[in-house]
This record gives sequence, C-alpha cells and structure tokens, in this order.
Amino acid sequence: MKNVVVAGGSSGIGAAVVRQLVQEGCNVVFSYCSSNYKALKLIEEMKRDDLILQAFKMDVRSKESVQSFTEAVEDVFNKISGIVYSSGIVKDQAFITMAGEQFREVLDVNLFGCYQVIHGLFPLLDLKNGAGIVAVSSTGGIRPDAGQTNYAASKAGMIGMMESLAREYAKKRIRANVVAPGFINTDMVDKENRKIQKSIEEIPMGRLGEPEEVAKAVCFLLGDDASYITAQTLIVDGGRL
Repeated sequence: MKNVVVAGGSSGIGAAVVRQLVQEGCNVVFSYCSSNYKALKLIEEMKRDDLILQAFKMDVRSKESVQSFTEAVEDVFNKISGIVYSSGIVKDQAFITMAGEQFREVLDVNLFGCYQVIHGLFPLLDLKNGAGIVAVSSTGGIRPDAGQTNYAASKAGMIGMMESLAREYAKKRIRANVVAPGFINTDMVDKENRKIQKSIEEIPMGRLGEPEEVAKAVCFLLGDDASYITAQTLIVDGGRL
C-alpha cells in the first residue's frame, strides 16, 4: 500500500488526485490553504476504514508552514512513496501593467512553493522501494497565451526543475515527472470568458478536460506502470498544443 502526499488537494485537480489515489488503495495526506471546509468534505466523502486520509493546513509560500506540514506528515507516515504538487494560482495581467508584486506572488506559489514542499518532504521518500514525484504544471509553461508572463514563467520553471531533479536522483530510485494540463473544467477557469471560449474552439476534442482525466495521468506517473518513466512532461490538453 502506498503513502502519498498531495499539496493543494482540497479542490480542483488536487481533489481529483486525492479521490483517484484513494480509489486505487493509497493512504493520502493532503494540504489545504485557507478554509478547511472543502478538505473536511472530501475526507467525509472518501473515508475508508482500511485507509488513512488526513488533511493539514499549509501555506506553500511560508517556510515555517511547510515545515509544520512536513512534521505532520512524518507523524502519520514513516516513509512516503509519492509526492504530488498541485497548488497553484493565476493572476493574469498585461505585462506593461503587471506590478512586480503580482509577478512575484504567482512565482511564490507555483514555483517556489513547489520547491519548498518537495524539498521539505524529500527526506521522507522511500528510497528502498522507489518513489515518484509529480508536479502539476500547465501547457501555459510550454506554449503560453498572451497576458500570462507570470504564470508562464512559473509553470515553465516547474518543468525545468522537475527534469533536473529527475536526472539528479534517478540512481536513487526517485522518479520526477510533470503533468501539463490544458483547459480543465475547474473553478479557476472562467467559462464565460470570450478568451476561454475561443481557446475551446482550438481544442481538437472540442471540450474542456475534466479534473479526473488529469488525476488519472498523475496517478499513472506515480504508479508501478511508469517505473521506467522519469524527466517527462505528460500533456493532457485534448490535442490543443
């Protein structure tokens, strides 16, 4: 039975990942950012007597908060076999009017937060049996749209960081991969936005993706069927890219 930690697991893609992991028989600890309402609701929905499912608050931007979360994980699991980083924010703005604080905030959550969480949990990885790390990036880090310089920089940075990490620790039996979703049907997507509607028209499959479809890709990369896959980016975008 695998022990997996999901950062940002109370809503959207992260919550879908938690659900999929539980369905596959994994013990899961996940984080939430502010209100614990969604986290408690998810635990109530997915709880099983034979599995561990717990949630703890974490601000991925704060070293102290990440350390507290890591200590909480260590109290639950002696070793972990998987880490999923799914925390992220979007603050689009035209580059010329984008304040430095707005640029930095997105990088702090999407990129620096990814570093902090993985770095904090890294000593808990099960080197004996092998472990997997998956970062949820975006196609915006590969072929970004206009008005997303902060978001594109953060998501591209995640891909580069994970590729380097994968090559550094491959011989230690740690695999590191990325899932890059396109437009997914979550609260972060404004479905009434004309830009989004135009983007949907560009998707060969003609629809938004569902969080569950991304979650299955994440869990595949964590699982034994991906035992020889590392330093890769799996695009889940309906063929748009």
